[in-house]
Amino acid sequence: MDPVPQRLGPMRILIVDDHPVVRQGLRRMLEAADDHLVCAEAGDAEGCLERLQAEAFDVAVLDVSLPGR
Repeated sequence: MDPVPQRLGPMRILIVDDHPVVRQGLRRMLEAADDHLVCAEAGDAEGCLERLQAEAFDVAVLDVSLPGR
């Protein structure tokens, strides 16, 4: 079995939720870990797509009932 490669930096995260309080809480929880960095947030599907086109993320935390397309 191949060893798991080591990360060169923190995990880059995008948070997408239409509730600002939820985004703020998620950011605080995720950034409490040394190897997590919330790089961007979006409040709707359109904003999410714009952020994804603008930069690369390792993980996107998405609200599955997000209004919009």
